[in-house]
This record gives sequence, structure tokens and C-alpha cells, in this order.
Amino acid sequence: MVVGKDILLVVISIFLIIFLVSSSILFTANTFLYPAIYQKVLEKNGVYGYVENSTEQVPGGQFIETSNGSMKPIVDGLLVNLLSYLRGDSKELNLNLSINGDELRAFFVKQTEDFPICAQGQNAYEGEEVICRPSNQTPNEFMEDVLKRKNMTLPQGGNVDLKEVYGLKDEDLKRAKSFIWYYQMVLYGFVIFSLLLIGLIFLVTKDLKMGMRWTGVNSAIVGMIIVIVSFSATNFIPTFNIDLQIIQNVINDVIQILLFREKTQGIVFAVVGVGLFGASFFIGQEDKKKK
Repeated sequence: MVVGKDILLVVISIFLIIFLVSSSILFTANTFLYPAIYQKVLEKNGVYGYVENSTEQVPGGQFIETSNGSMKPIVDGLLVNLLSYLRGDSKELNLNLSINGDELRAFFVKQTEDFPICAQGQNAYEGEEVICRPSNQTPNEFMEDVLKRKNMTLPQGGNVDLKEVYGLKDEDLKRAKSFIWYYQMVLYGFVIFSLLLIGLIFLVTKDLKMGMRWTGVNSAIVGMIIVIVSFSATNFIPTFNIDLQIIQNVINDVIQILLFREKTQGIVFAVVGVGLFGASFFIGQEDKKKK
């Protein structure tokens, strides 16, 4: 009977270790759904300044409305909105970028004025390339014609929807949102199953001290597994074939932060495990002393 109970406890412990390690990994991965980790890494690697310089060098980028010339509030706002939508905290995805519509229109009109007037019988277009401006069209009319041919429209109301700019389809976004919802359900399920298995250990042992010892040992094993895997993974951070070094640095820093958090969780599991195991030897000692 005792052997059968020990075998049952070993089986429960194996499943508990699997569920706790998986819960720890999923919990750490959940960090990706919140902006704090990205904001810290973007600030460290000077990405905000890089974005500001890039918008100044891109034609029309100067028309993005910023706060005191800083792109940080805009980038942070877009990041917060995107992650909030993916987590399910907001129903609609708002990726609107405020621009000065009047100045942008004037900029495009100025661009069309730089085209030479077409000679008699000359075609204004050669395929997709604009060659000249027809003499019977004003710069504004010509601009509208060019935009229409290229299937482009100037933003209305001073806003640009980045979903349309980058071709983000609603069905793809909803699919990503559903995937994250299932991931969160798996995380919650693993945590609940872990708690049930811990309760089952105490139920099988029918003894507080033995229950604490089994739980403590399992927790310590989980901690050691997590710490060993995390330290090992540090030496195998992948290198991506990316032209911009700043992006590689951002990816490396994000991975380093996640591994550090995983190591910390492993240490906590180990400390709690050792604490439970050690505390179990003091259970009932006071009653023995009184006797």
C-alpha cells in the first residue's frame, strides 16, 4: 500500500514539474504582451532618436505631428494600442498617426510643379513612371490624377491609419488576437492544474509535513531546471541576418531580459522549495516539546 502511494506521488510529481516549468515559461513569454519591456529596450538602444532622424530624411516625414519634436510619445502610443488590442483589453485597434494634412497636400502639389510641361503630343506617363505634366492640368489637378493612377489617397482629417499603410487585414489581426487568447487560456489552465496537483499531493500523503516535503522537493527541482535551461540558453542567443545593427541589438536585449526574468523565477521556485522542505521538519515540534 505504501509502495503504491509512493508511486502515485512520483507520477503526480512528474506532472507537477512539467506543468510548473511550462507555466513559468508561458508566464515569462506573457511579458511580450505588455509595452514596458519594449519601451525599456527602445530607450536603451536609441531607437526613438533613430526614428526621429528617419522621419526627417523621408520625404513627407516632417509632416507627422509630434510633441516637441519627439517621436517617443507617438511610438509608445502605437505600441500600447497594438498590445492592448492583442491582449483583448480594447475591441478596436487604433494605429492612427496625426499629420498636418494641409502642409502634406501643399508638399505634393509642390512636387508636381517640378515636373516639366508635356510637349505637344507627349504622353505624361510611361507605364507607372511620371514623365511630365499635361499643359491643360493645374498642379493640383495633376497631383489628384497621379494619386488616382497609383491608387493612393491623401489622408482625410489629418490622420493616417497605419493598418492601411502596412496592409494589416482585419481577419489577420483577429486571428492573431484569437491565438493570444488561446495562449492565455493555456497559461491559466497550467497554473490551475499545478495548484490542483499540489492539493492532490497533500490529499494523498494525508500529512502536512510529508505534503510540504514532496511539494518542496518538486519546487526545488523545477527551480533547478529553469535556472539551468536559462543559463544554457544565454549562450545560444540566435543572430539574425538583419542589415540594421540597431534592430539586432533590440532583439538581443529583449531576449536577455526574458532570460533574466526566467532565471529569477527559477531561483524563487528553488528558494520556496528549500523553504518548504526545511519548514516541514519543524511542524509538530512545538507539540512534542509541550508533551
